[in-house]
Amino acid sequence: MAGHDFDRPLNNAGKKEAAIIGNRLKDKNLKPDLWIASPARRAADTARPIASALQYDREKIAWKQELYHASLSTYSDITLSADDRYDCIAIVGHNPAISQFADSLSSFLIDYFPPCCVAAYAISADSWKRFPAAEKRLLFLSYPEDGERRR
Repeated sequence: MAGHDFDRPLNNAGKKEAAIIGNRLKDKNLKPDLWIASPARRAADTARPIASALQYDREKIAWKQELYHASLSTYSDITLSADDRYDCIAIVGHNPAISQFADSLSSFLIDYFPPCCVAAYAISADSWKRFPAAEKRLLFLSYPEDGERRR
């Protein structure tokens, strides 16, 4: 059954939400210089159009199998291992771990990421290796249906 879930495509509502989020992030001039995503089909079908909307070469997305059925520590490990030449990283993954990761980054409890939700953080560190101890500030949450929430 896991193979079936891994290959499950993004539905029409998900495609619409990805387009909404891509346009919203483009309007904010948010330009991640590294995209890391689960290769599960629905995550890939989400990452590609958003990356394209932000003029990121879809062929450069770093596909990480470990994001599928990931734990919270997987997200932390991926962030810690990022090359310091990247200033802004986008991670596209799955619940529940991505919600847990977002919650671990600030005192603002997000609790649950609905599909295609984006949380953007400012991180005060000169190296991704210093990520765990770095000051982190939630900039905004963006939900496809409800719009944006700021903290």
